[in-house]
Amino acid sequence: FKNTPTTCRKISLKTTHGKGGNLIKFLDSFVQDDFNLFATFDADLISLKPSWIIQMTEKILNHNAEYVIPIYSRSLYEGSTTNHFCFPLIYGLFGKIIRQPIAGDFMFSHDFCKKLHYSLKETPISIGNNILDYGIDIFFTLTAIKYKIPISQVVLDKKIHKPSHLKMEKMFSQIVVTMFEIIKTLKTDFVSSINSSEINFYNQYSQEFEIFSHKSFGIKKRKEIFIFLNKNEKFYKSFLRKNFKYLKNCHYNGFLSNHCWVIILLNFLEKYLKNELSNILLVKYLTPLFIWRSISHWIQAEKLTSFEAENEIINQAIFLRKSIKNIMINQF
Repeated sequence: FKNTPTTCRKISLKTTHGKGGNLIKFLDSFVQDDFNLFATFDADLISLKPSWIIQMTEKILNHNAEYVIPIYSRSLYEGSTTNHFCFPLIYGLFGKIIRQPIAGDFMFSHDFCKKLHYSLKETPISIGNNILDYGIDIFFTLTAIKYKIPISQVVLDKKIHKPSHLKMEKMFSQIVVTMFEIIKTLKTDFVSSINSSEINFYNQYSQEFEIFSHKSFGIKKRKEIFIFLNKNEKFYKSFLRKNFKYLKNCHYNGFLSNHCWVIILLNFLEKYLKNELSNILLVKYLTPLFIWRSISHWIQAEKLTSFEAENEIINQAIFLRKSIKNIMINQF
């Protein structure tokens, strides 16, 4: 980094924390300076182009946005936390169509950076170290929603970086705690947002390259998950109650459908919002189901076109929003 010739000045900041710790250090160091905008890019991103910087910058300099999020073309087997958790929940709860809310690469106005910096100091203690690592991206996006910051999405090319499937469980466990905890503070906002909303989407999928051998990974993980489900059937039966039948049926078929996943996910969210579920239990019992849902989508997508596979993700988000209308609005 230091030895790469650049036109602009470079500064290297040292921190002992993970991704979130680095970004928090970045904000701490520069938020008081007189910069017009701030940008963050994942360190393992190898497909970054100068045109991307220009496209994202223009959105802020032309006063169209204060927070810019890319929409990358991605492999069918990447972006599982986005596809099955962050994207559908943000659409379902807030009616916001943010296709890749944890894209990892963002651009911010100076005003939004100041709000982020302030919000970091007000974060719930229960989020803990999650925000110092993979929870930081969803924190950025939910903070933008909280403050009603103008958000713009820019369609870019393929994002090529290190495979993330081996980190799926760690990433999801940190993101789910961060997101659920922040959602708890935004209860009034999402209740008031439950109304009809059309959804338009950009087909992000590219099947031209495969980042990892999803089949061998999926077979191994699915076996582990089924063993876990058998050992913990008593918990799921007690926790899900009348909805346990959906999980039981999916377990029998070996495939976790989008409808079943949404029903279970909302069960967990509902209990969490009522303070009836700890972070430890949330991570322990929801994470295996998330991995299973991801694997089920990979298997299903093999027989679909890229458009059809994306449509499955869209339908999942729409079903989640309809389910929230029918269930959550009556309780909160």
